[in-house]
Amino acid sequence: MAKGMLRTVYYHQDPTFERVWGKFRKEAKEAAEKKRAVAAFRVIATIRKIIRIAGYRLKADIVIQNVRTGDMYRSQTEDKRCR
Repeated sequence: MAKGMLRTVYYHQDPTFERVWGKFRKEAKEAAEKKRAVAAFRVIATIRKIIRIAGYRLKADIVIQNVRTGDMYRSQTEDKRCR
């Protein structure tokens, strides 16, 4: 580090780039989370379709949980009388 140079300037040579890069990484992480959430809904839809094709009727909601984040996803039963 040169004499008289501030420590922040030495370690953060381009703070604007770092700020933009941080926002970009945050948005990419949020997009990945949304993509994983969509995958959960696809799993639920597939389970419902398999049950229907097999000749059964779903009597209760399907609830799945993401092991890593703990997020819960719940399907809604079509037949409200069965509750």
